[in-house]
Amino acid sequence: MSRHLPSYLRTLRLQWGLTQVELARLLGISDSLLSLVESGARQPTARVILPAEILFGLAGEEIFPGAYWEIEKVVAKRGRALRVRLQSRSGWGAAEKRRLLKTMISRVEHAKRSI
Repeated sequence: MSRHLPSYLRTLRLQWGLTQVELARLLGISDSLLSLVESGARQPTARVILPAEILFGLAGEEIFPGAYWEIEKVVAKRGRALRVRLQSRSGWGAAEKRRLLKTMISRVEHAKRSI
C-alpha cells in the first residue's frame, strides 16, 4: 500500500486517547501489525477493518479511504474483464451479469471522480 493513501486509524486512535498497544488489543491484532497499518506499510485486512468499524462506529471506507479506493480499482478492473468475456454470450443470464457489472463499474468510476 502506498504511504500517500489516506487512513484515519491513527487519528482516531489519538482522538480516543489510545496507545498503539491498547488499540491493537481492542482490534485483536499485534501492535507491530497496527504500526504497519497506521504507517501505510500494510494494507488493512478485514481482520482490522471490521473491528475498527465496530470500535469507532464508522464505516471502513471512512477509516481507510485509501485502501477502499485501491480495492475498488482492482475490483472494477476485474469487472471490466468479465464484462468483455460475457460480450460473446447471449441469453438473459449473460445480459443481466453485464448490466450488473456496468452498474458496479459506473459506481466505482463516479466515486473516483468525487475524490
